[in-house]
Amino acid sequence: LEGEEEEGFTFAGLMGMIDPPRTEAVDAIRECHGAGITVKMITGDHPTTAEAIGRQLGLLADGGKAVQGRELDGLADHELQAVALETNVFARVAPEHKLRLVEALQARGHVVAMTGDGVNDAPALKRADIGVAMGITGTSVSKEAAKVVLMDDNFASIAAAVEEGRRVYDNLIRSLAFVLPTNLALACILAVAMFFFPTVTVDGVNELLMAMSPTQILWINLVASVTLSIPLAFEILEPNAMRRAPRPPDEPVFSRFIIYRLVMVAALMTAGGCGLFLWEYYRIVGSFPLTAGLHAQALSEAQTLCVTVVTFSQIFYLFNCRSLRDSIFSLGVFSNPSVFAGVGILLLLQLCFTYLPQFRELFGSAPLDIQAWLTAALAGAIVLPAISLEKWIRKRKGW
Repeated sequence: LEGEEEEGFTFAGLMGMIDPPRTEAVDAIRECHGAGITVKMITGDHPTTAEAIGRQLGLLADGGKAVQGRELDGLADHELQAVALETNVFARVAPEHKLRLVEALQARGHVVAMTGDGVNDAPALKRADIGVAMGITGTSVSKEAAKVVLMDDNFASIAAAVEEGRRVYDNLIRSLAFVLPTNLALACILAVAMFFFPTVTVDGVNELLMAMSPTQILWINLVASVTLSIPLAFEILEPNAMRRAPRPPDEPVFSRFIIYRLVMVAALMTAGGCGLFLWEYYRIVGSFPLTAGLHAQALSEAQTLCVTVVTFSQIFYLFNCRSLRDSIFSLGVFSNPSVFAGVGILLLLQLCFTYLPQFRELFGSAPLDIQAWLTAALAGAIVLPAISLEKWIRKRKGW
């Protein structure tokens, strides 16, 4: 002690205090690293303290050193960018240093999330792509500057949010990959019918065979597609979702992979629908003289079979869409019960479409025998092994 000497005291002991990182924070940082997310610690603490905490968090290797804020002052922008990429722990930093570090990482093309709780964190929170303020200890200024407020002040919640975000995005892509092939298939079925189907002469009048009527197209779009696509929103997270690198910000939603899958599935649906339409129509007509009544009967049954083929194709493709890249068994067959509920509801609706007089009058459908149902199911089931084989080839080739 300097100055006046203290007397009359008896040394009773020394108390040390420590504020260790939360166990869940260590696990969350490890999970972020596995997901391709780099975590950096920027603190105003002493370098020795920052280095000790950094090692506990797995951010700093043994013997590694923290970079102090004063070391950043004399660096040019390109030098700062290199330091920001190579260093994970920064100590004794001022608000302007935090802002420069965020800008340096952004200049190298990174998407930056910044956490903070104080007034001095506000500029960096505002500049970051995702500013995350603390909901409990954070100041009102930091909360206003941030885009996200962490209500429990727990870093593990950020990792959980990333996990949920990937699940939601994957489910969005699944839904698009499921719905779009059906729409393309419907357009292709109509185009094939218009340009390639033969015309038939009914009581001296030439008529073009159409594989589906407008109301039947609406049935597939508004009933079948919607009923089956809703369960995909409740799909669980894929096992490897948090082991994938982050998606590039400029990556289009309609990637080449999605476009290829769209064309492939649409081609299978088109071939099955058009092929069985013609087969059913000419099976009924046979060698009989083509009267208006016979034509109407054959057309309605053939159109109903075409709709049923597309419906079964959607059902089997739904199971493939549960995981776009892995086997249909990778998520567990019964991990999403709503899928089976959607399939069951659609099958009941399809029975109504085929057999109930009110539906038949509205949609121009006709009853099908058991052979037609089995044929439609087999034609629709082709999608399942075809897409499974495509997934296997892509995985084997690393595409």
